[in-house]
Amino acid sequence: MSFEGWGKTDVGLKRSENQDNIYVNNDLGLYIVADGMGGHVGGEIASQLAIDTVVEIISAKFSKLNNMFTPIDLFREAYIQATSRIFKMGNEDKLELRGMGTTLVVTLIYNNSFYTGNVGDSRAYYFNGRNLWQLTEDHSLVYEQLKMSKFRNINEEQLVGKNIITRSVGFEPYIQVDIVQKEIVAGDCIFMCSDGVTGMVTDTALLDLFSKTEGAQIPEKCIKLACEGGGDDNISALYIKFT
Repeated sequence: MSFEGWGKTDVGLKRSENQDNIYVNNDLGLYIVADGMGGHVGGEIASQLAIDTVVEIISAKFSKLNNMFTPIDLFREAYIQATSRIFKMGNEDKLELRGMGTTLVVTLIYNNSFYTGNVGDSRAYYFNGRNLWQLTEDHSLVYEQLKMSKFRNINEEQLVGKNIITRSVGFEPYIQVDIVQKEIVAGDCIFMCSDGVTGMVTDTALLDLFSKTEGAQIPEKCIKLACEGGGDDNISALYIKFT
């Protein structure tokens, strides 16, 4: 099974700085999207530190997978270390960065399976050439209300706290990561993005884009769609295709 990933990040139309960071490593099969938060500088620092930590831990121990570690072990260690380092920087080393944090969605390809970890409201989707599924669950106030709306009479106009996330990497000293594992089938695709995409582009539009566009062009075209929708936030898009 071969695979290739492409990614791009953009400041969008309304922000003066880009606090998103992405990572694409086709040799290792490691892909990351992080959307930072925490003031003018803190968000960019948090998202980059999270990515650096994940890359460091998975790169160092990748050769020991199945011998000493499982991919799930590495994910848990990487997320724990990332949140610990960010929290320490903001609460001990550089107090002007107190409260910074980041979303963090990571995909690792190993032994004909992919593993996706998530904290926050950046997302990963699975596309099989016909249908699109959201792999990750948003850790956000709006998503919690949407889940409750299945049991209570809540309509979309009543939802509050659009940009409030309920779980992030680095805001607290410890975090729990959600992990999804799936066996790969030829033709499968994974799409990872920050909420600068999902806040501006519908799932229906994403499905149409993936169905009609070559993989290498998808990140750029996705950013264009998000800007056409308003470009209110930083925009990051990453697409992986298995052949």
